[in-house]
Amino acid sequence: MGGDPLNTNTPTSGDESVAERLESDVEFAVQDLNRRTLATFDSLVARLVYLSSTRDYNSGVYYHDGLAMRFQPAVAGAALLRCHRSTVSAILELPLPDLVDDLDRYLTSTAEERDKALGSWQKLRAYQMLVPADLDGLSVDLFISNMKVALAVLRLRVQSGNGAAGGSRV
Repeated sequence: MGGDPLNTNTPTSGDESVAERLESDVEFAVQDLNRRTLATFDSLVARLVYLSSTRDYNSGVYYHDGLAMRFQPAVAGAALLRCHRSTVSAILELPLPDLVDDLDRYLTSTAEERDKALGSWQKLRAYQMLVPADLDGLSVDLFISNMKVALAVLRLRVQSGNGAAGGSRV
């Protein structure tokens, strides 16, 4: 599927400054988003849930009120997509025990009772909707597999009474 929405064909000399400016604006918007919004989340899974919620599931377009007020819509959308991709990449790099702890922190932070939220995540597999639409198939499969395993490990941890966030390691 598509790549960065601001990618253009090879720019001509006049277009080059426009492309460079757009790239600079996207980078500035990414920094703004990280500083003002994403830094408030204490879990990568929480960031991922948040970022995926800024995407319209019918159009695939990302939108964020705060960014839209400060940047062009295309710039804000590209920044959200870039942060979404980097968050998934960071999650894919986590060792399993760290992913289980991160998932536990997220589920514990929700308004729902953790055991109920855990059961819902296992049954509904909502995590499948959390990945960017253009993520390659192998990464999607790895993400889904890692989430299934992390949820199963967390379920065992909770059932054995070691379910506190940051509790016993896998």
